[in-house]
Amino acid sequence: MSNTEITLAVDGLPQHNHMKISRLDDSLFSKELAPHYMNLSKQLASSELVPKSFRGKPQDLFICWAMGYQVGLSPEQSMQCIAVINGTPAMWGDDMLALCMAHKEFDDIIEEPIRDAANSVIGYRCTVKRKGKAPKVNEFDLNMAKKAGLLAKGGVWTQYTERMLKLRARGFSLRDAFPDALKGIKPREEVEDYVDVEYKVVE
Repeated sequence: MSNTEITLAVDGLPQHNHMKISRLDDSLFSKELAPHYMNLSKQLASSELVPKSFRGKPQDLFICWAMGYQVGLSPEQSMQCIAVINGTPAMWGDDMLALCMAHKEFDDIIEEPIRDAANSVIGYRCTVKRKGKAPKVNEFDLNMAKKAGLLAKGGVWTQYTERMLKLRARGFSLRDAFPDALKGIKPREEVEDYVDVEYKVVE
């Protein structure tokens, strides 16, 4: 039963009817689906074709599939798009955009570089438009990245600074505009930064 069918079924119940359809009935955690997918995750977790982050971790693989199921992804897509990082499911920025663009209310996305007096890119502004809703606009610039300690990390933040600024602004706007489509999933690029930045001990 799909999410829409469950909603219609619930709406059609009389007001005095106290029966509630559990959300687990439309989840990989349901008693009908869980045994199959849990067993399958145990078999596939040792495969070389499964992303390295899931090898030997059938529980993580199962949760990845379950999260993907909730946002409309197949198990195959989920393995490529979703990663479990520090206990948090995350998705690559481009995959988040594709998921939101497939939403029936998606209208447009505008990503603009923010430039200084020397015409150097110092940030990005992302506007996401959803039909019937006010546009969601977010900016992320070098000053914000410095305050978060991101530029001091090296790696992609120094090698591909403009790209990372763009993805951070995009992630904020997509989450603001389509929380129902993303269901709490955050950009992988952002969650990976949390591991290094949020828990850093300052002496």
